[in-house]
Amino acid sequence: MTPFVAALLIKLTLVLTVGLVVSAISRGLSPSVRHLILYGTLVISALLPLAMWMSPDWNVPVLPRAFATALASANDPGLAAASRRSSAKSGI
Repeated sequence: MTPFVAALLIKLTLVLTVGLVVSAISRGLSPSVRHLILYGTLVISALLPLAMWMSPDWNVPVLPRAFATALASANDPGLAAASRRSSAKSGI
């Protein structure tokens, strides 16, 4: 399964779940409002593949590179010692 299809299935599941939950919560409203909610859910689900295909692919790291390096060096004593030696040589 390609990453696009996997991401699409996850997003479609979330969209349809939210639409059905909102529709179930709005039981006290008129049926036309509930049908409008379900119709909107289906329209969004139908347009989601096109929107995913047209949108840019963003790869945003969760942690900044410096923090991730510091975290890795804290977990690896050998890397931490090498980092201290290189900073001592540079005068930092």
